Amino acid sequence: MLKYLSLLVITILTVLPPALAQAPRSEVSLGVPIELSKRSTFTKEGPAFQSERATLEPSTTYGILVSYRYHFARRHGVEVNYGFSRPTQNYNVVNIATNQLAGGISVQSRVQEMTAAYVFSPMQKSRFHPFLLGGAGVLKFDPMGNSQAGIVGLESQIKTAYLYGGGGELRFTKKFALRVQYRGLIYRPPTFSAFTLVGFGGGTLGHIAEPTIGVAYRF
Repeated sequence: MLKYLSLLVITILTVLPPALAQAPRSEVSLGVPIELSKRSTFTKEGPAFQSERATLEPSTTYGILVSYRYHFARRHGVEVNYGFSRPTQNYNVVNIATNQLAGGISVQSRVQEMTAAYVFSPMQKSRFHPFLLGGAGVLKFDPMGNSQAGIVGLESQIKTAYLYGGGGELRFTKKFALRVQYRGLIYRPPTFSAFTLVGFGGGTLGHIAEPTIGVAYRF
């Protein structure tokens, strides 16, 4: 995971003009997001499987978000993020004809986010600084603690994720601020490759809504 995060940092620093390094404006922040995930639907391929569909409903959970933001101009900046959470991925198989539950499985997972984003600050008042952001990265899904439930053969998966959002900072001092933001992550939901519901593929895009509150320190 450090390799992916290092690549994001190196990429951002490479594309910045060297002149910008003369007056750096950096921020680090620590936030607590509430992760609200929408339902995703999977289907099986082939006419023999058209009578079933599977749905994924991740549990609502809290997480940790660490960010580094670099302001290379008054209104423009970039940031890299690392997030961590432990939602349960709940898969259910439904018979389409009867609309009845045909089976299911719950996979406790560790989800790590590694993303980079462009940050636009449209205006900066004395104490309140609103911003918009957009970017991309990866989500790594690791199954954990499932052997006791008799689930074997689960594999970690890395999925591309697209990030968007916005928020604002309320500055208490020149260095410290309260940061409140909404972040959205769009991604292809995991199937853990070899889990019990193997055979289901495709699926609608997953979406994680992350209202987040935290503190930021500028240096």
